[in-house]
Amino acid sequence: MIVRRYVDGESIYHRGARGDQLYQIVRGNVRLYILNQEGKELLYTIYQPGICFGEMSLIDNLPRAHVAQAFGETELAVLTRMQFERLWMLYPEIPRELCRLFCKRERSMFGVSESLSLLP
Repeated sequence: MIVRRYVDGESIYHRGARGDQLYQIVRGNVRLYILNQEGKELLYTIYQPGICFGEMSLIDNLPRAHVAQAFGETELAVLTRMQFERLWMLYPEIPRELCRLFCKRERSMFGVSESLSLLP
């Protein structure tokens, strides 16, 4: 993996971009969000060092679903699609762990959805 450095506020990728890389945060933080047509922001999460992101587009081959932006001085280790696919084939634990990760994230979203739905 190569390491890329980003300054605070620098875009890592935009919504709708082709997703050919997976990232792991080495230092700093990353904001994941979307903007609506009026410019209103919906913040999904802020990831901290050690977290990987960007895997969804590598798996489903669809464009990025959100914006990823450096939050503070940030360093990311970058894994290309070709490297990812090679590892996917060599290590059967990777697909299994990714499924667990997706389940964890989906359960978290269920909690958010339930909380918002039950507000007065």
